[in-house]
Amino acid sequence: MMESKWVWFIIIGVMLSVLEDSLTDACLKHERVALLHLKPFFNHFNYLYKWDEEKGWDCCRWEGVECNTTTTTTTTGRLIRLSLNSTRGYNMGDWYLNASLFHPFKGLNSLNLSYNSIAGFLENQGIEKLSRLDNLETLDLSYNSWRNNTLFHMGALSSLKTLNFRGNLVEGNLLHIQEAFSSVKTLSLQGQLSDPDNELVKVGNGNFLPYLSPKVQLKAISGTFPVWSLENNTKLQELVLKGNSFRGHLSFSSAPNFDLSLMDMSDNKLQGQIPSNNMFNFSTFEMLFLSKNAFEGNIPPCLNGMKDLSFLDLSNNHLSGRVPQELIMNSSFSILRLSNNNLCGNVVPAILKANKLRNLYLDGNNFSGEMPNVDVSTFRFPTSLQEIDLSNNKLYGKLPRWIGNISYLERLALSNNNFEGCIPMEFCNLNTLEFLQLSQNNLSGSIPSCFNPPNIEHVHLHGNRLSGPLSFALYNSSSLVTLDLGGNNLTGTIPKWIGTLSSLSVLFLRANHLQGRIPI
Repeated sequence: MMESKWVWFIIIGVMLSVLEDSLTDACLKHERVALLHLKPFFNHFNYLYKWDEEKGWDCCRWEGVECNTTTTTTTTGRLIRLSLNSTRGYNMGDWYLNASLFHPFKGLNSLNLSYNSIAGFLENQGIEKLSRLDNLETLDLSYNSWRNNTLFHMGALSSLKTLNFRGNLVEGNLLHIQEAFSSVKTLSLQGQLSDPDNELVKVGNGNFLPYLSPKVQLKAISGTFPVWSLENNTKLQELVLKGNSFRGHLSFSSAPNFDLSLMDMSDNKLQGQIPSNNMFNFSTFEMLFLSKNAFEGNIPPCLNGMKDLSFLDLSNNHLSGRVPQELIMNSSFSILRLSNNNLCGNVVPAILKANKLRNLYLDGNNFSGEMPNVDVSTFRFPTSLQEIDLSNNKLYGKLPRWIGNISYLERLALSNNNFEGCIPMEFCNLNTLEFLQLSQNNLSGSIPSCFNPPNIEHVHLHGNRLSGPLSFALYNSSSLVTLDLGGNNLTGTIPKWIGTLSSLSVLFLRANHLQGRIPI
């Protein structure tokens, strides 16, 4: 009888053990054991104190551990994400890791080992050992101390889609890097590598749009524009070469990558005209960044016909001539930035016909002409506009009343022009306005007392000829951070309501005729 009881105890124990490894909301036993083997290497600040069977046998509830709560026939392991970032400490000294410690996690999809001073893997236990993890798609090794050829063995991880390797130091050939990541769609690198000409270069700063792929971001690379990057990468959707030292002319391949949706060549040393040849082949462009170079000449007309282009940035170059009206009126454009060039002409008529344009930056050019006043009762305004910057140009005339009818306008910058007359009463209708910059013009009259946008944060009106008392303009603007009214002809007593603006941090009232003290 006693023997039968012991048999039942044994059977129940076996059933509980099987049940433990079959629960969908609890970790597998062999994975829990593997985590406990990892713990001594990543617990220098006791961050993993909960990794203890006495404090909880379900490792899916442990810090940095995430398990799959659904049962599928294709998943061989329950643990899918493991985050061990900053668990060892950045000042604990360099050390070498055994990659075999991760073998038990067959279902692992994401592994984060960043900020742990890892200098490399143990001999014969390198990164290629992780190739056994068939589901590993995301690997974060950033901000460690890798100094060997780890980066060049990443090709063994055939399932890898996202690699973050910024903040490390490795050496090698740039072309070999390209070959090693034929399957990687999102790549973030920062360190020092040797390019094909054995010049020491820096690669990447990791600032990329996380929702677009594949991409390659390189930094401080010299030479001419790498046409091969478009010819040899048939699946490339983003090419980000921002902040390098590329020089010479920009040229597009005669057989380009037809899937390329984003190109960022900003902050280089490219010069000459923006090429129009073969540009029509890049009909898939959605974003094109060519700012902070030395491009000159006219804006090529071919840019007008890019039906998918939504963001164009040609700012901070030496472009000249007139802006094609079709460019501003292009129905696909959402953001157009042409700031700080030598462009000229009157662009206002085109602005009035912009259909879907949201942000327009034309500041720092030679645009001239009078801002026309149209019949606000009959004219249909570009209601999509949220930001307009026409500052530092040669525009003149009165501020148009129709600006007050742009329903969702958030930022308006018209400073350093030759506007005159009063601030229109229609500006009181700008209920979504957050930023107003009208400084350094010839505006006169009083500030409309009805001007109280509920979300206004910054108001710059200095260097005009505004007069009269402050009255009740802005008196209820609790969100106001900056108020610059200096260099005008304002009179009267400094109102007490200024002291009630709870968010106000910057206040300039100098060079006026105001009396009294600023209330605190």
